Amino acid sequence: MFGKIKIDKKQIGVYFFLLPALLLYFVFVLYPILFNFGYSLFHWLGAGPLEFVGFANYIEIFKSGIFYNALKNTIVFFTTVFPIRTFLAFILAVFLSQKFRQKPMITKGNAFFRSIFLIPLLPSLVVSGYTWSFILRHDGPLNVIFNSLNIKFMEQSWIGNPKLALFSIAMVQVWNDFGYFVLIFYANLINIPEDLYEAADIDGANFIKKIWHISIPACRPSLIIVTIISFVGLFHTFDLPYIMTKGGPGHASETVALLLVKQLGYYKFGQASAMSSILSIIVLLCSFLYLSRAIRSEVK
Repeated sequence: MFGKIKIDKKQIGVYFFLLPALLLYFVFVLYPILFNFGYSLFHWLGAGPLEFVGFANYIEIFKSGIFYNALKNTIVFFTTVFPIRTFLAFILAVFLSQKFRQKPMITKGNAFFRSIFLIPLLPSLVVSGYTWSFILRHDGPLNVIFNSLNIKFMEQSWIGNPKLALFSIAMVQVWNDFGYFVLIFYANLINIPEDLYEAADIDGANFIKKIWHISIPACRPSLIIVTIISFVGLFHTFDLPYIMTKGGPGHASETVALLLVKQLGYYKFGQASAMSSILSIIVLLCSFLYLSRAIRSEVK
């Protein structure tokens, strides 16, 4: 009546070895996400009973102008850091990959130049944030240098001016981690077959054409990785805005992640959980749309 069910022992072995990783993923990723969403449906002050309020926390968030301001700041921060950091990382990786001349662009100490860009990653963001806060303050070293060079118009209150604070933090973020993205592009560029560049030389292609027609198309896998990392990392930016300006002046440099933490300080755990859920949905949606489009373009 019923056919025999064939069990592939190899598949069972594969699932068996995947089980620990899937279990860890559920415990440390899926369960906290679901748990956080559950908390977003309650009003809770951190102690005492939970009061179920449904989607009231979400409604209150969307009615709040502070949330939209924080979301706008987060988007501006991303659109400032991502293109500048990606462009600088790619250009430096191109020079370090030694592809465009018969003689290497950097002959001696190449390993030194490859590693020197990682120096900003060595100190923690806390140390970097406090250091740059000192450099960028109104009476800090940067303005002292501008004053000594008689460049008066460049003397600014870099983190005290609402119009400059977010931009200043964005530049510190670029300085801090662009070296990591240099290595990602560099690893991709050095694996491009040399024959492609030799053929381009025979055809008379110049430096720009080699980059445009060979390097950039070959670096699409790296660009996908860099974009996803940037989506996840920059939309959750908290450290530098908190350390350098506490989200100020006013709310000029306040990101969603920083606003979320402030809500925890006000014992609004339900609203903080709701903000976290909204931010997660935005990041997942943007990442999914970008990945699906990138995969379709690769297939074509």
